[in-house]
Amino acid sequence: MEISVPKSDSPAAAESTAPPEAPPEAMGKAIGSGATWMVLASLGGKGLAFVSQIVLGIWLTTDDWAVYGIALALSGFVAVFRDGGVRDVLVQRGKSQYDHLIGPVFWLATWMNIAAAVMIWSVAAGLALLQKFYPSLLSPSYQDHWLPWMLAIIAAAVPLQSPAAVLQVRLRLDLHFAQVSRIAMWSALLRNTALIAGAWWLRNPLAFVIPMILVAIYEGFATYRI
Repeated sequence: MEISVPKSDSPAAAESTAPPEAPPEAMGKAIGSGATWMVLASLGGKGLAFVSQIVLGIWLTTDDWAVYGIALALSGFVAVFRDGGVRDVLVQRGKSQYDHLIGPVFWLATWMNIAAAVMIWSVAAGLALLQKFYPSLLSPSYQDHWLPWMLAIIAAAVPLQSPAAVLQVRLRLDLHFAQVSRIAMWSALLRNTALIAGAWWLRNPLAFVIPMILVAIYEGFATYRI
């Protein structure tokens, strides 16, 4: 009597090796709980940002805000290259291929972020040279000596965002929205606390960008621990 064994690429084998789907009740509960946490995280983050903006308006000048806006605008042109869109690949392939793709996707995202950081550093270096040797070519706002330093700090934060950006995909695939929202809440608290502390201590526009590095480190560590 022959016993037929389904090949690894046959539909029967695919069904037998496919991970079991969560029951509708459990999925609904996870989505409902996650949505609640996401709303709370959003409201909490906006509330903290509102308070920090008021405090920053007291301790920092309008020129500091102007320089910060310019730094965000200059670095924003490079932001389109961040992560290289590789996180979408993990989402599209799903949990079944996550473990197989996480390594290549992480390193590709990291190298894309490093390339973006190098671009921002190049802009900062070029701006610093213009400020030193050809200041007449720049408008008064671009002559602020803090601007190249702000761009350099923003660039340093970009590669540090890679671990959290990639690892949080797994949390979303597993419907762990509550954990993602808790990380977002603590990130908002850390960001705004660092903003206020930096504005009080430094009294210059660097207070806007230093928290980016702290938040990137925290989110990567917190996501890795889950």
